[in-house]
Amino acid sequence: HTHFRPGDKVRIEAKSDSLGKTVSAVCEVPQPVEITNVQKIDLDDNAYWQKTIKYAINIRKTSNERHYYRLTIDDKLYHGRFSENRDSCEINMYEKRPSYGYMGDIALTDNYTYEDREFAENYFDIHEKMPNRFGIFNSDYFTNNQYTINITSGREELAWYELYWRTLIKVRSISEDEYDYLKAVNANARTSKNSELLQPTIITPSNIAGGTGIFSISSCTTLSYEYVTDMYDPEYICKLLIDNGYNDLQFDYTIVRDHLYLRD
Repeated sequence: HTHFRPGDKVRIEAKSDSLGKTVSAVCEVPQPVEITNVQKIDLDDNAYWQKTIKYAINIRKTSNERHYYRLTIDDKLYHGRFSENRDSCEINMYEKRPSYGYMGDIALTDNYTYEDREFAENYFDIHEKMPNRFGIFNSDYFTNNQYTINITSGREELAWYELYWRTLIKVRSISEDEYDYLKAVNANARTSKNSELLQPTIITPSNIAGGTGIFSISSCTTLSYEYVTDMYDPEYICKLLIDNGYNDLQFDYTIVRDHLYLRD
């Protein structure tokens, strides 16, 4: 495997003998962002089955240049199936990418937040008109090379068969080419959905010499929050996970309210 470092310039080339055509692209590996502080607040339940969590994620970039980023949240759920006499348990892992609320963040909305509106009920109207499907933003809103991302995320209460839940918040440093590409794809999707506006289609950027497409490499910084069910003895659950091959999980847990928060 080839390991790239920030600042490396990577070139790819593809050739078709039948078409007599060669295409190529060059990308520089971006500097990763640093997560310097995180505040996590459990808000009041918005439904009997779901918790709402507010994250304030402070990030810092390493230079005064303009940088580009993409924010994603990934969930990994570990479901357990106990045998009839409960002497064994089969565990399966499922992945999903939940949505998150970003309308209170000026960078993710490009300085268009619902707090600036007279009535909060405009939230869904704004969210419809200003979607950010790819979670992209740039460093224009940084102060002293730092910025605090403000998002909310819903987390359902663990069901009896859900033994363990891992939330991964990822801040990717991306190239300007990828940022412009995703911004155009996002804008065209919005235009297509609101076709009555008769807006012209935005040309999707390409950085492929001799062809069409996008070549980009990102540098990812990941923040992990983990939860384990309190319906069983936590040491027993940890042993089950390890026995089923999930040895990469860390179990330095402390009891907080009705859940166990790992590596919080």
